[in-house]
Amino acid sequence: LNNFLLDGTDNNSYGTSNQGFSNQVMQPPPDAVAELKVVTNNMSAEYGRSGGATINVAYLSGGNTLNGSIWEFYRDTTLNATGFFKPIDGQKPPLRRNQFGFVLGGPIRKDKAFFFVDYEGFRQARKQVAFASVPDAAQRQGILTVPVRHPITGVQYPAGSPIPVTGFASQVLADLPFPNLPGTANNYQTLQELDNVSDKYGVKLDVQLSPRLRAFVRFGQRDADMTEQPLLPLP
Repeated sequence: LNNFLLDGTDNNSYGTSNQGFSNQVMQPPPDAVAELKVVTNNMSAEYGRSGGATINVAYLSGGNTLNGSIWEFYRDTTLNATGFFKPIDGQKPPLRRNQFGFVLGGPIRKDKAFFFVDYEGFRQARKQVAFASVPDAAQRQGILTVPVRHPITGVQYPAGSPIPVTGFASQVLADLPFPNLPGTANNYQTLQELDNVSDKYGVKLDVQLSPRLRAFVRFGQRDADMTEQPLLPLP
């Protein structure tokens, strides 16, 4: 477990399942980072919380000259390979990704007050090949290829003979899609739709109070809207 800091303050996302996802709340774009420091051992008393590394990011500040940058990273289906698993229709899984933004910093009052702003947007719509195991026509009727013993009554049902199916079970089975691939395992393929739309921005104001003392105030916001289609279609 790592500890994420932004300008020395807590930047950890306290969700219930963060591993491999967004472990930090604010994620400044690389052009808005002044310094990145990773402390892995022999930590001083100012650090704590975690047994892993401490990742401390310092936000960039404006200066006496106006500086900025703008970017966009683009990916499209035509730029991708089909992938190891080819969809049933033979087409490439669709992907459209745009990552864009800008940073701008400069003086409010020379040698005294400065500003810095950043923005980054992310738009992604993609589909990925996914597999599931669903019952075939015989299994929906309670006909299995292995013997089954009733866990309560102890009645044995030989392989290939129908077992009783309740009305509720029949309704659940009817809501499941039919296999579109051969076999009884991984016999259903679908293109799972994954959408991600996020916007984040930050504003920072710095004031040089004296040659040895500098103060700043920073505000940041991140809005993320992520949709993950279930593997099996909903009823």
